[in-house]
Amino acid sequence: MLIHCWFGISRSTAAAFIVLCAADPARPEREIALALRRAAPEATPNRLMVALADARLGRDGRMTEAIAAIGPGRFAPSGRPFSLQAPRRDSGAT
Repeated sequence: MLIHCWFGISRSTAAAFIVLCAADPARPEREIALALRRAAPEATPNRLMVALADARLGRDGRMTEAIAAIGPGRFAPSGRPFSLQAPRRDSGAT
């Protein structure tokens, strides 16, 4: 899946975090946030997007707390491409 944003610091990193949380509900939110931070040191995920997804996914504030725990990313005029591994799902195809 490709998530694109012109600057790649706030909305796209929030979207990536949200998608990974939704795709792997058993994986701890903080672990996903730390993986995001390692992949994109300049990432500062949009807190409103994360809060809305947190409520919708029933994560009881854990997504919001995880993003707060990693803090804002390092200053950058724009982000850079990065990738994060999503869980693999068996397609059931034979």
